[in-house]
Amino acid sequence: MYTLFFHLLVLDKVCFERYNEFTPFFRKGDDYMKAIILYCSRSGNTEALAHRVCQTIPCDTLKVEPKEPYGNYLQSILRVRKERKKDIVPETATPVPDLSSYDTVFVGFPVWFSDIPAFFSEFLSRCDLKEKTVIPFSTATNSNILKSLTTLKKVCPQSIIKYPFDHIRLKRCDTAGWLGLIKADKSL
Repeated sequence: MYTLFFHLLVLDKVCFERYNEFTPFFRKGDDYMKAIILYCSRSGNTEALAHRVCQTIPCDTLKVEPKEPYGNYLQSILRVRKERKKDIVPETATPVPDLSSYDTVFVGFPVWFSDIPAFFSEFLSRCDLKEKTVIPFSTATNSNILKSLTTLKKVCPQSIIKYPFDHIRLKRCDTAGWLGLIKADKSL
């Protein structure tokens, strides 16, 4: 009896996964929901992860860039340290988009000094993310997303933040598992 139950459970899971392969990702009733990725990337790591998300989940993308580029790694560290010390928030070159047609907003960023880059959090604070599902993802060498989530909650207080993901180069990260979890969420 136990074996039969187990086989039925496995069969149900396989059928569910096969069904989802042919079902559009963001479908709620007869409506298709739209998603966008807002991201910033100095070295290209976050941009690569944003493109990977796009390959799995159909969505638009918008790269947010500072008015004055940060340069190489060492220049970036020195500049960010100075900005934090003097409480400077750099301007962005990217205009704030109209997000009214989007239900889900992926937010991708590198972790700088354990947090979201200041120019990017300031940009997000100007976006209308009220009552939208925000799915944050970050890239870093060794830092995690935890402090960034606190900042994100302050910047987007009326958003629904779900499925945070940090891609840390020094650890094994299950990007495919994270994306599968999001795809399986029927509330999106």
